[in-house]
Parts: sequence; structure tokens; C-alpha cells
Amino acid sequence: MTLRKCQPCTACCDGYLDLGDDLLISKKTGSCINCINSGCNIYVSRPKEPCQSFECLWLIDGSPLPIWMRPDQSRVIVTFSKFNQNDEIVMVALRMDATIPQKTLIWLNEYATKYRVPLVLISNQKKFSFVAQPINLALSPLGFLTSSQV
Repeated sequence: MTLRKCQPCTACCDGYLDLGDDLLISKKTGSCINCINSGCNIYVSRPKEPCQSFECLWLIDGSPLPIWMRPDQSRVIVTFSKFNQNDEIVMVALRMDATIPQKTLIWLNEYATKYRVPLVLISNQKKFSFVAQPINLALSPLGFLTSSQV
């Protein structure tokens, strides 16, 4: 099995996630100051929080996500999280654009349906913190809602 590598994807550094440390954020771009076109400039020595502790589902060993679902290609950052009320595992997909590409949405829907995993779609209207914002609303497969409907 070939291990996947973050770089050159920089989706988690590009301002979609709450990095939690204002010292890391460029006031000009909203991205991490260590983010360069080819990836993280300090990847080997990147901070434990939030960089090393964030678990991108595409990157984890044995990931169910296909190669083409790397966040910069699929336009979603996907992870597993716990549902706040009963600790049920849910799949969270943070969209990076106004809409999720059809191919990506179909794959997420089919996976959620096949494995009966609740799927949560989150818009990119503001930075999202998987730690600071426990999931309070989990949508069952086929039950997609936009943030304006929630």
C-alpha cells in the first residue's frame, strides 16, 4: 500500500478551517503563512495543533476515499467526527466552493448510503473548526440540506 501525502494539496491551510492561532494566519490571504503553492513550507516541523492533530480522511491509512477525492481535486475536505448527542460517527464534508462537484457528491452519497454513515455537509461561508464546533446536526444519507435550510 502506497502512503498518501498531503502535498501539493493545501486545502486545510487555505483558510477553510479555523487554524486557531492568529499568528499563523496571513491577514492578506486568510491562509496559513507557511502555505506555499507546493504545500506547507514547514511540513516536517509543523505545529501539533492544529496541523498534525487534524485528520483529513483522504490522508489516513486505509482511507475509503479514492485517490481523486484529495481535497484540492474533489473540492471538499472530508473527515470523520462524532455526533454531539450520542457520539455516533458521522462523515463531515466541508465544501470549498459554492457547490460540491457532482462526481464528489455522488461518491459521498453512495458511500454514506452503503455504509449507513450519517453525512454532514458544511458550507464554506466561515472558517470551520472540527474541534471547537461539535456536530449537532447529522443528515442521513440522501437527506442533504444546504446551510440555508438548516
